[in-house]
Amino acid sequence: MEDLPAWVSIAGALSPAALIALFVLFIYSGALIPKRTLPILTEERDQRMRDLRMEADRWRQVSELRDQELSTLRDQVGMLLEQSEVTVVLLQAIKNQAG
Repeated sequence: MEDLPAWVSIAGALSPAALIALFVLFIYSGALIPKRTLPILTEERDQRMRDLRMEADRWRQVSELRDQELSTLRDQVGMLLEQSEVTVVLLQAIKNQAG
């Protein structure tokens, strides 16, 4: 009996009613899943993973679009700053000519 797992010796000490109660407890707690339920649970898990991947891809696309928009805004602000510098120089030249 030394080569048998420990749970076999414990299960041998329990009555049949206790073993059935133990299996029912395992099933209700989720520790023991019936064979016909496993493919259903596996498919649900796989579907959740597909949904999460699709959502991650969507957020990645949103992030890339946001980065492009920020880059465009940064470029536009740079162009506006250059134009404002030209405007300031032009206004200062007009002020110097007038006064």
